Amino acid sequence: MASSSGSRSILRMIIKNFIESVTPRKRRGDFVGRDNFGNKYYEIPPGKFYPSRGKRYPVRWYETKVSDDWEQEIPTEWEAWLRGRRTSAPGIEEIEINARIMEMKKQKGAEVEDQARKERELKTQSKENSETRELQKKSFPVYEDYEKNPGDSFEKISRDKR
Repeated sequence: MASSSGSRSILRMIIKNFIESVTPRKRRGDFVGRDNFGNKYYEIPPGKFYPSRGKRYPVRWYETKVSDDWEQEIPTEWEAWLRGRRTSAPGIEEIEINARIMEMKKQKGAEVEDQARKERELKTQSKENSETRELQKKSFPVYEDYEKNPGDSFEKISRDKR
């Protein structure tokens, strides 16, 4: 009788594990924040649910606004928090300040690019102008010893000059 109850518990455990492996996991974590794109960020602090395991690092993840859209942008502050490069989650003011700085850098970059493009255009125009001037200044050299027209021999030219 003991062996039959043992086999039932093993069978029950196998079925339970199978069902748990098929169903999606529900993570139990603390909501930390939300970004401008609508992503939600969660964290399980170190040693919260399994203190006997002695986890030293927090478990962090995020859920996208659109389900399974993993190519969506993540702000750099939140990415640094997810990867463990920073200990505290970013605040709203910090994200807004960094967004303003990013916009200013984009504007300055566009201005520098426009200025560089204008300089390149001026250089190409001045090169073209200088090349045409050089071509206009220099004509084909004329030497008395050589033919002026193809097919005319030197003797014929020299006779014409006499």
